[in-house]
Amino acid sequence: MAESDTHDDPWRWPAFLLWCVFMTTGLMPEVVYFSLRRAGDVATQNAMINSPFVLYWALIAFVAFFVYDACRTRGDASAPARARAFTAAVLAMVAFLPVRMDEVIEYFRIMPAEQRNLLLGVVSLKSLAWLYLFGLVLRYYSGDPQVFVRLPTFLPSVRGTMRQEAPEAGRDARPPEPPEGVGKGLS
Repeated sequence: MAESDTHDDPWRWPAFLLWCVFMTTGLMPEVVYFSLRRAGDVATQNAMINSPFVLYWALIAFVAFFVYDACRTRGDASAPARARAFTAAVLAMVAFLPVRMDEVIEYFRIMPAEQRNLLLGVVSLKSLAWLYLFGLVLRYYSGDPQVFVRLPTFLPSVRGTMRQEAPEAGRDARPPEPPEGVGKGLS
């Protein structure tokens, strides 16, 4: 889809609202998991899955696949698209950590200061990662389809291939010839 077609897409805002549901689920996966189980009246012994980590890993996989697909759709090569998807997956791992965000006020009452500070640091990091990921999705659906292509990666093996630029028009893509006498045997 071209950049001008993004504004004409009638599914853009419904897809963004669905992403809002996914992001809210990722913000509090335990609460959503147990609420759905309670709403479905599923007892623990009858449940096929007894862990909210299923939501956690499913959301991470979905974010990674979405970023990979968005990068490939916008013309990114496979290796940089995989690197960006991996970066987004690591970001989603932090953003969707199963930390009870509905009990943040209770975290201030933890007596050992080291544990309290560690937990509040994790909550802060999770919140920042979640806001960054939500901002990326918001920018994507607000008309910036290249946002995931510009996502930086921390994988050093791919960084060099992402920065290679196309040769200028009218110039030869071959490397320049070495000066006379360089690279030849001594004679």
